[in-house]
Amino acid sequence: MTKQLINILIFIIVMLSLTACGVQRYVYSPPPATVTYFKEKGDNKIAAVISTGSNDGNSRGNTYNIGYDIQAAYALSNHFFVGGSYFHRKEGESADGNYNYFDTSTINYKRNIIEVGGGCFLPLNNRGTSTFNVYAAYGFGRFKFDDYGLLNGLPYDRNFSNKISKYSLQFGFNFMPSDYFHLSLTGRFSFVHFGTTNTNYTSSELSYFNLNDISNSTTRFFEPTINTEIGIPHCKWMMLDMSVTFCTDNNYVNKREVNASIGLSFNLNSRGNSKKRFFKKLNSRK
Repeated sequence: MTKQLINILIFIIVMLSLTACGVQRYVYSPPPATVTYFKEKGDNKIAAVISTGSNDGNSRGNTYNIGYDIQAAYALSNHFFVGGSYFHRKEGESADGNYNYFDTSTINYKRNIIEVGGGCFLPLNNRGTSTFNVYAAYGFGRFKFDDYGLLNGLPYDRNFSNKISKYSLQFGFNFMPSDYFHLSLTGRFSFVHFGTTNTNYTSSELSYFNLNDISNSTTRFFEPTINTEIGIPHCKWMMLDMSVTFCTDNNYVNKREVNASIGLSFNLNSRGNSKKRFFKKLNSRK
């Protein structure tokens, strides 16, 4: 019986190795969510973070995924705000001849997206330290990658580019128990429309890398995010900003599954609004 189990396991491993995919070609990478932590009119936020993300587990050699995100938002009233962001990534992966369409491959990516939008924040307690937030945004940008290496012992060079437009709806709960610690649990639905593809891949290559159905199509992603801000005493206007974002909800498009970011966020008028909140608390106690 034991020998039979061993033979079955060996058979499964062999079959998996024969059907294993090489390095994929990724058409989407999730940005961190736009999280504001607003309590009242005049609150604002500017954040600049360095981001990295998941890479293909089959990649060999020079592998990287690095970029930055810039976000800004302003509370127009005690409930409504506007915001915007800029997303930039550079990614690179390499593949050898194992389970790869080509003999060897080096893939270099560039991605850029601009988003603008607006939303609302609703207090869940009397102090406004917990809020429910909704944010809708429209984005546009472009991604491209260059793919080169050896095919049947000869050099090859491929490229792929596409302009995208993006609609997203974000909702979440923000918790602000103190001026020095903030936590957000946020989810975002992103509807990404891919425009006309510009490429010199062959039809069989596009099919192999799941790129043949991208052109002029729309797909949906769900992107949950955990965000934390940690402040420094006597420096309320600046906080350490950290996020982890996941990307799910798709069966046929190759996408990056995780993005992690760390940087700084700034509230340019935190002192003035802190004073107003202090006097509001005094008046409420009378």
